[in-house]
Amino acid sequence: MNVEHAEEYLGAIYRLRESAGTPLPLPRLQEYLNYTLISVHEMVRKLESQALASYEPYHGVLLTGEGEQIAASLVRRHRIWERFLADKLDIPTEDTHAIAGQLEHAAPTW
Repeated sequence: MNVEHAEEYLGAIYRLRESAGTPLPLPRLQEYLNYTLISVHEMVRKLESQALASYEPYHGVLLTGEGEQIAASLVRRHRIWERFLADKLDIPTEDTHAIAGQLEHAAPTW
């Protein structure tokens, strides 16, 4: 499994969920990532096989404890990169999100 791609999904699930313990519907994840529903379902199953997520058919996906830790770390790194890019390199705020999205994968969480 591509670690960067898996991290993208973990981060999206973490950001989109309404509360811990409430499954995130796959169509919402699909809309956010702009992938096909089949691709989203396949990756969720891969995350489940790695014990990073739990999939409940017709309800959605939840992060496991380990998945939650990885996602929280990823989101934290993303925010740190955004602040660094804006504060230290004077990159316009509207550009920092996309750049931070690429840099957050520089140091893997697992």
